[in-house]
Amino acid sequence: MKKIIYGLWVLFIALNFSACDRGGDDDPIHIFKDKYTLEDQSVIGVEVQKYIENTPALFPSLDRSTNVELYNYFNTLVTTLTNTTAIESRDAFDWELTILKDDQTRSAFSAPGGKIFIYTGLLKFISGENELMSILAHEISYVESGKVMKNLQAQYSEDDFFLGDILLGKQVEGMDQLCMTLKNMTYQKQEVIEADNFSIDLMCPFQYNALGIKTIIDHAAQSTAKVLWLEVRPGDAARLANIESRAGDCGDEEDPTFAERYESFKEKLP
Repeated sequence: MKKIIYGLWVLFIALNFSACDRGGDDDPIHIFKDKYTLEDQSVIGVEVQKYIENTPALFPSLDRSTNVELYNYFNTLVTTLTNTTAIESRDAFDWELTILKDDQTRSAFSAPGGKIFIYTGLLKFISGENELMSILAHEISYVESGKVMKNLQAQYSEDDFFLGDILLGKQVEGMDQLCMTLKNMTYQKQEVIEADNFSIDLMCPFQYNALGIKTIIDHAAQSTAKVLWLEVRPGDAARLANIESRAGDCGDEEDPTFAERYESFKEKLP
């Protein structure tokens, strides 16, 4: 009987922590987890955000204290989208946006735990609040569905301890590469379409014109500017047709894009 109980205990440890090395003071020095809880993802997201906002050489973030109005505007939009019953992780994650000051990079990306990052290059490229909301909702989808965490685990499958070690609260090497991995993370065609659908469904009750991603794609097709966000979240005719079909009658007749309101805030971008 004792052998059976011991065997079950070993199995429990193996399922929850595939590897755990301890130092001389009994504190774990390495952890590898097969499954990351919402709390784990939140910790990883906070560390990613902290690293990005404190590494201006790689990620020149816009200072929050001197850009209060801008951050209030953008994060109000994030809160509007995430504070709904459609977002099951709305209470588990501290959803927050960080603005990255780089006019040549037209992109946005997300990290586990509800952290979203968007470059001024993309903010200045788009022309309506509905387009911004479409981008935000699209990125929220990858976090809410767990796809960003799943893809991150796949990227680090050969570096068993790295992601788990972040949870220990100790400084780990390679955060720069992890953040760059998130910035350039690509998604499969079906994943992109699923994120579009999620984005449209999330926006529609707020009466926005839900064709924002389509108009961004159309704008990019007529421009010589490189739009990284569309390169790592690729689209084709099937994607455009799906957006048009899914959007249906979303939006109102008065001002579905809220372009003027968005332009007033875009002018405040440095």
